[in-house]
Amino acid sequence: MSSQPPYGSFPGQSQPWPEQSPDPSYPGYQSSSAYPPPPPYGATPYQPTQGQPPAAPVPPVYGAPNIYVQPAPYPYVVAAPPDPGAGQAVAALVLGIVAIVCAIIPCLQLIGLVTGIVGLVLGIVSRKSVTRHGMAVTGIVLSSISIGLTVIITALWILLNVISLATYPS
Repeated sequence: MSSQPPYGSFPGQSQPWPEQSPDPSYPGYQSSSAYPPPPPYGATPYQPTQGQPPAAPVPPVYGAPNIYVQPAPYPYVVAAPPDPGAGQAVAALVLGIVAIVCAIIPCLQLIGLVTGIVGLVLGIVSRKSVTRHGMAVTGIVLSSISIGLTVIITALWILLNVISLATYPS
């Protein structure tokens, strides 16, 4: 084994110690008085010397652009906040329409009564919707009418059966 480093020798690096003066050829070790003070904000960065044409003003640079941020798509669209109760208002309207149709057909009156009650509850809950308030009110009205029709038609059917049984005993 030899006493030399495995990859050859490196040139000696001189580091300025506190007792040594800095190397003037290296710009990092120059004293702060070597550079002029920065210009005030908004002024041209460097004044031309005598005999040279004035340089165009350089706009101030505030920092390097962030290359990792993607630009926003144009036009920038802000998502609207969700409207509470909008879906329930639509459901109340649809259930009210289905309940009206089922209330008129005698064999589907039980389905009409159930959908009318569910549509009425959804319509009452969804009245707080800003954009679908009219749908909610319409669902409440249709569901109420279907419940009323179901009750009236069922009462008439029972009454007619009772009368027919009393009139024509078997």
